Amino acid sequence: MIKLAATYGIAVATADYRMYPNAKYPDFIEDSADAVGFVKEYNQKHHMFSEYYVGGSSAGAYLTMMLFFDRSYLSKRGMAVEEISGYIFDAGQPTTHFKVLEERGQDPRCVRIDEAAPLYYINREYEHKARQPRIMILYSDHDIPNRLEQNQMLYRTMAVFNYDMDKVVMKCFEGFEHCAYYGALQEDDSYMLMKLFADFICKE
Repeated sequence: MIKLAATYGIAVATADYRMYPNAKYPDFIEDSADAVGFVKEYNQKHHMFSEYYVGGSSAGAYLTMMLFFDRSYLSKRGMAVEEISGYIFDAGQPTTHFKVLEERGQDPRCVRIDEAAPLYYINREYEHKARQPRIMILYSDHDIPNRLEQNQMLYRTMAVFNYDMDKVVMKCFEGFEHCAYYGALQEDDSYMLMKLFADFICKE
């Protein structure tokens, strides 16, 4: 993330969130929503930037998905999902996260779609299509079992429910395991993932 600031001039704010065993669902989602709300309030005072992007990798992508698809989290902070210019779901789990399943005493390999799953909230035609933020969905072909297929299912489900798929970018990193493309370099020695983020954020 430092590369985004140093190389591309994109301001980056990172936030910690409570994790197991000191937190339970949905504590970590609430923490993520608080972080987004803090950045907005900070910018209202200091006027440092003109738009916001929210993203995360792996568990962070699950949290980002929940903020986007379950509108209640940002709404409680006085924000609409559409105030964010874009969301990045990097190797996220759109079904109920395996850690939430473990908390319930269930096998973490199970596939569940309930109130703890981003996919659960795609249950009606998307009403804000004209103002829909841009979305980037990333995963790898040797990702955690089911992660590739679940992200493809997320993409197709959004299409079925009338999301603007012209605003959705999906990319599969070939030859990589879960999030292993982080340090991957391009031919010009630039970081592949950082360039991808910068191009997504700076696209007009």
